[in-house]
Amino acid sequence: MKKNLPLFLKIATIIIGIITCFSVSKVSAQSGDYKKNNIRVNLSSLVLHNYSFNYERSVARKITISAGYKFMPDTRIGDVSLINTISDKISHDGDNIDYKNTRTSNQTFTAEARFYTGKHDGPRGFYVSVYGRYNSMKVDYPYVYNDGNGNKVNVPLNTTLNGIGGGVMIGAKWLIAQKVSLDVYILGLHYGSMSGDVIGNTDLSGLSASDKQGLKDDIDSKFVLLNHNYVKSSSVTNSGVTAHASGPFAGIRGLGINLGFSF
Repeated sequence: MKKNLPLFLKIATIIIGIITCFSVSKVSAQSGDYKKNNIRVNLSSLVLHNYSFNYERSVARKITISAGYKFMPDTRIGDVSLINTISDKISHDGDNIDYKNTRTSNQTFTAEARFYTGKHDGPRGFYVSVYGRYNSMKVDYPYVYNDGNGNKVNVPLNTTLNGIGGGVMIGAKWLIAQKVSLDVYILGLHYGSMSGDVIGNTDLSGLSASDKQGLKDDIDSKFVLLNHNYVKSSSVTNSGVTAHASGPFAGIRGLGINLGFSF
């Protein structure tokens, strides 16, 4: 699976490059008087404490390329009402996963090429896009381990993950004023690979060898998704926990409501 991703990104880069080189020479010769540049902000991402911005440039009558940046400042999940509601739904009695006090931050860079439909000049109407994205995420999780004597051991886990992938999306954009646009991400799917490290620096010298093994097994089980174990190596010593995780990931990009300004 890992070998397919670089090939996909290379092909997507070549296609976008060819389209850009072929089209950019035609922009100045087009008769349409539509605005070639658009900046926009994603309003729907604000409910998740994400701040998303995008710059789009026309390179042909119905083709654009764009660059986007999204970030989430350091946030306690319990302070985000929507995520808080979801965590209530997936938590169970006896579940020792503290979703609400987990802290996270992330940033995402996206490069995209869009192909619009419709008879009107310029980037409006329904579209299909191909995009690549790089994501960096940090998660601070207040993990608690119950040792063989019934004692609770606090092991704060600090996780850093980096991922790269690509995908396709469909959406629609309308002009709602002379220079104002409404852009809706209908549905996008992307796939890629990620890797990162988990570090939990704490004094574990009081744990027995069997408790340390139990802690290691428990840490490994926290990173299993759809029967895939993302932990490739881990260790528990007197000074804490370390682990390395890697594997594939899939994501959804959609229901995004963006307000843009053209110039």
